[in-house]
Amino acid sequence: MNTAMMSAFVRLYHKRNKKGLVYDEVNTLLNDEEYNQILGQLKQVENYDYFISNNLSPIVLSRSQFHFETLENAKILGLNNYVMLGCGLMTAPVLDEEIRLIEVDFKETLETRENRESNSFERVSLNLVDDSLIGLNLNGISFVSMLGVSYYLGFEVVEKILQELSYMLEKGSSIIFDYTNCNYDERYLYQMKLGGALGEKMLTGISYSDLEQLCNRTGYLIYDHLGHIEIKERYYKKYNEVYQSVEPFKNINLCLLVRDKD
Repeated sequence: MNTAMMSAFVRLYHKRNKKGLVYDEVNTLLNDEEYNQILGQLKQVENYDYFISNNLSPIVLSRSQFHFETLENAKILGLNNYVMLGCGLMTAPVLDEEIRLIEVDFKETLETRENRESNSFERVSLNLVDDSLIGLNLNGISFVSMLGVSYYLGFEVVEKILQELSYMLEKGSSIIFDYTNCNYDERYLYQMKLGGALGEKMLTGISYSDLEQLCNRTGYLIYDHLGHIEIKERYYKKYNEVYQSVEPFKNINLCLLVRDKD
């Protein structure tokens, strides 16, 4: 099991058990055997349902819904390319045929996706830390998702990725990603331990001021930015009226950047 599989489990569990009130995934790349195996392990935890909803779900569900909303807006404005950086087992969105879809991740992950997806997408095997994105040849307006990735990269690698993308993205293109600041929630510290146990070490956070300076250097505008208060109001208000209340992680932020320089 890895974090990509756990994220896929969380999305499917939420759909099956919580009516998809935060994020209602249409399809999943997780099979029933994998789902039941993970669920069986988590059922050993006391009050496992609340543990899943309160400890494992908030980051995954809020960024998934943020992704859905921002992508829908991008499609309305006009879109030529959609790039999934570190796609993991996140389901590819439904796009018009003329939109180029590129999945980027490790070779093993892409092979897993290829065996489970009915569509034949363009897949590029890359290590985001060591390899360069230059060469994707993005013509026209692009939408780039980088979800659940920045935690494992560190600030310098995030800057490298944004800089490389700035060379390729046309003005008006957008990037969405989630990241942690340094005001760590106790639940996040648990996830850091979990990531380490799975061989996926989570690194230190990014301050908002550092993000602003980074965007100034690389030519992006921070178009939308959600902290835990905004995430709760936008995505958990309806959920908390129905189920035992869940608080988003106080250190998690959702960000939409727009390329604003030629």
